[in-house]
Amino acid sequence: MWKLTTSFPRKIITTTRTTTTTTTTTTTTTTTTTNTTTNTTTKSPSPTINTSYRCGKDFNNKSCSKGECCSKYGYCGTGSKYCGTGCQASYGRCNDGGRCGADYGKCLNDKQCCSQYGYCDISDAHCGSKCQSEFGLCYGSHDKCGEQYGRCKDDKCCSKWGYCGTSDKHCKNGCQPKYGLCK
Repeated sequence: MWKLTTSFPRKIITTTRTTTTTTTTTTTTTTTTTNTTTNTTTKSPSPTINTSYRCGKDFNNKSCSKGECCSKYGYCGTGSKYCGTGCQASYGRCNDGGRCGADYGKCLNDKQCCSQYGYCDISDAHCGSKCQSEFGLCYGSHDKCGEQYGRCKDDKCCSKWGYCGTSDKHCKNGCQPKYGLCK
């Protein structure tokens, strides 16, 4: 007798299961900020003397040094650019153009002299003896004129070489109108 044996290939199925565990940790940090506000009340802004040459309402109410004007653009100085139209009187002096000296500063017209009494003009009384040269022009000495020497006396012209006189060489080509007459 024969014995029949059947053999079938067996397939073994192996199932592998991978389990991944993800752990998420959330950390919450709480920050507490405390703001402290201090209110200071002053009766009015008190001007401080300006050391940076800026002044006025747009520059922390800074005032100019004594004798200086605060221009409409907030700069300290003397002369028409600072003391004339738009000058901020609350932060320095302002000048109507007629006064000069320690209390008023320079003459607004840079061709004028400052008299011993603090008035601006081009007369002998203003430009001669006791003229205040730091606040305006004064007559030159030894018939010299110009930035270093000042204005010519009387009706003289200041030449381009810095000498006072009445000739065409003094009064025409190169004449300095700030320091004398010119033709």
